Amino acid sequence: MKIKFLALLMALACIPLVRAGSDSGPSGFPVGNETAEKSPSLTVDPTRYEVLREGQQGPDVTERTVVIANTDEEWAQLWSDVQGADGEEKIPQVDLEKHQIVALFAGEKSTGGHGITVEEVALEGNSIVIRARESAPSSTDMAIMLMSHPHLIVKVPAGHAVRVEWLDSDGDQD
Repeated sequence: MKIKFLALLMALACIPLVRAGSDSGPSGFPVGNETAEKSPSLTVDPTRYEVLREGQQGPDVTERTVVIANTDEEWAQLWSDVQGADGEEKIPQVDLEKHQIVALFAGEKSTGGHGITVEEVALEGNSIVIRARESAPSSTDMAIMLMSHPHLIVKVPAGHAVRVEWLDSDGDQD
């Protein structure tokens, strides 16, 4: 009897937990197209975003830069620029009537170990504000001595102006 109970317990532990009434995936966007298309009153929360790519190597951007892509051509060019000549990653499909792409570049760094994280996405007036923090290896961390160009590409809802605020290590605007 104990063995059957343990087997049942182990089987139940393997079932993924799903929040009751949840219509959204891990990034907050509706799961499947059915939800958004069948419910005309449904609006996408402008504070929802999805990270499409992050990396340390990209185009030779020497200072903090933000690039916004609103057309298929702009998105394809941005993806190509970030991939470089060796790029083999397939471009993520994005419905640019519903979303826009925001690429954040931290500029040129003298070592590896740098990155960009989104701390908050907020709607202020009619603008989506992305608060981003740049991370760097500490003085005691081992980091590869190689020029790097940290970047982060996110997808946010269309129809809003976008502003990026860079935060310092204390959370204050840089």
